[in-house]
Amino acid sequence: VVTAYNKLPYEASINVIAPEGAYILMNNISVINSVEEDQLIFGGEAQIYVTIQNVGQDTSSALAVTLHNNDGSINILNNEIIVETISPDIQTTIGPFEIEVNWNIENGSEIELQLSIEDESQIWDYSTTRTVLSPDFQTEIMNIIDNGNGIFDPGETVFLEVSLINIGGAS
Repeated sequence: VVTAYNKLPYEASINVIAPEGAYILMNNISVINSVEEDQLIFGGEAQIYVTIQNVGQDTSSALAVTLHNNDGSINILNNEIIVETISPDIQTTIGPFEIEVNWNIENGSEIELQLSIEDESQIWDYSTTRTVLSPDFQTEIMNIIDNGNGIFDPGETVFLEVSLINIGGAS
């Protein structure tokens, strides 16, 4: 923030990096699946692509890019990709990281993805979250069809009529 008397304040974000060497930033994570792009769906498979950029002064050495998830809500099938050198001011997309989302995950759950980028002398760690879509059923109507008194009597045959509505994000 830059301010002065009787002046309009100026506020902006700036990147502060080391004056030498490579410095890798994570710019974007995208999710691709067969149902809806950029969404994680319960019980589904997806590919994750990561866009990184070298904002440092020097070309990076080979990078090991590793994807982690600590809560067990997804299974990462291939968690590491090796990337050749990245020149300064160059952006590149890495992937796909293949994942499987668990079946028993609540609608709207946030999955944290940790990304670790390592060269021969430095490690850069980043984290992001993605929302998982799954069904969320609510009982709309429940009727007991019996002899008319609405009570389960001994030896009586009873029919239950249940109407459910899905208020979740997936079918």
